[in-house]
Amino acid sequence: MTEDEMIESLNQTTGRDASRVDYDEYSRYDAEDKNYIYEAKDRKKHFLRTMIEDKKFKANNDWGDRLGKEFIYLVHSNDNMYIFNVTELVGEGYNFGWHERLCKKTTDFGESEMELKKVGYIHLNKAVQTYKT
Repeated sequence: MTEDEMIESLNQTTGRDASRVDYDEYSRYDAEDKNYIYEAKDRKKHFLRTMIEDKKFKANNDWGDRLGKEFIYLVHSNDNMYIFNVTELVGEGYNFGWHERLCKKTTDFGESEMELKKVGYIHLNKAVQTYKT
């Protein structure tokens, strides 16, 4: 599922009014509405915890604070959409389990170059909403 399809699905299913931000390779987040900024990820493999990259986590938390908006992490996996309110998780003191891990440099198809990234995880049961896609 593409990021555009994920945002469209979010709006249709939840009644939100998120719109894509002007995209370039340095975009900090994928969409926004009057209350939230959204980072969307389509995961090809399904796990009980979803990975979040520290660099994106910090940038989106910072931008959310600057804009007076909460940071939503939208994850599509196994025909389900998971909506995580990262701002609330941080406020609750959620343990993301940050550590360094060897990951693909980008999520582009065919990319095979690896690099060390700091990542954390969010358990799927921490989603504020889940729905079938």
